[in-house]
Amino acid sequence: MSITFSKTNKLDNAFEAYLHGRFDLTVYSCDQYAALRKELEELVHRDGSGHGIVEVTALDLFVEGLWGLCSKLQFHSSLLADMIRKTVRERDGQIPITYTFNRAALYPFFSTYFSLLARHHIALIDAADISESLYGKLEYPTFIAPLTTNGRRFVKYLQAVGLPRVHDNQYMTLSLHPHVQIEVYASFALIDDQARFGPYTDVLAISFNAYLDYYHLSHWHRARPEQPAVEVARQNIHYHALRDYISIRFKDTPKNNVLFRHRDIPLSPLICWLMDWNDDRHEVPSSWLRGRSGTETMGFADEMMAILGPIGVATTREPPEPTFPNPHLANGEYLDRSAAIAEP
Repeated sequence: MSITFSKTNKLDNAFEAYLHGRFDLTVYSCDQYAALRKELEELVHRDGSGHGIVEVTALDLFVEGLWGLCSKLQFHSSLLADMIRKTVRERDGQIPITYTFNRAALYPFFSTYFSLLARHHIALIDAADISESLYGKLEYPTFIAPLTTNGRRFVKYLQAVGLPRVHDNQYMTLSLHPHVQIEVYASFALIDDQARFGPYTDVLAISFNAYLDYYHLSHWHRARPEQPAVEVARQNIHYHALRDYISIRFKDTPKNNVLFRHRDIPLSPLICWLMDWNDDRHEVPSSWLRGRSGTETMGFADEMMAILGPIGVATTREPPEPTFPNPHLANGEYLDRSAAIAEP
């Protein structure tokens, strides 16, 4: 057996860089890891208003995204929303939910973060797929990327210098969880300080998977009170497309005629946008933002079954999931979902 080397090949700096990239040979020194940490900390996204102002760094994104026993890195835009929630939930008083998840605010922050991961050879991310999500689909990317040797050593460096929260965030679920129910009424009146809604016209049931960053939309519409409701839409949908659907479909609807019934902790990209779209400037008690979200709860249940299942028979009992959407509407009417989906 023999190996032939062409005389035209040159063992120069370019070839060395190729080998490092091809065989994952990049390993930083402690000084280089310190410089990388500083660079990640200096990349900051600031959002919110008043008592709810928060700052999230790229290092926060990295630490909170650790997964698979700190061997992988996950990313989804709801990761940012959950970090904001965890920052403000322990503050005293009322929190204004004015956080924006629009492209103009987040694209530069996210893009620079992805660039740092690639340039420092921290994680094996697919740049083409990220670019397609950002500029082709006009949506935020989602991925779970393996950490490189350099990335895993960076995690150990952060743990060695005593940075808190550097641990595995194992919860993961592929399930969609009820997120918000939107009810639209033909009229609204305030009588004796009580909200009085007229006949309903639309009911939207929106479920959500934070880890995959997509929603499921079911929409029932009733043209007249004497007619049954007809399902006019049922589809999986991403954040910006769902925003467009709601804003276009109900652009002429008086905002007082729209009621939101939250089925999860009320701080997510969609909930923040809905409150802004509906001109709702009410602050919420910080206590509303505490506890485990529905997605985290479901992820924990899935993980426990995965752990206990292989060692024998595992029996679990969970409270039944309430009917979604709730057919008992705020005006006292009942949503009959027996009608078939409308023809396009």
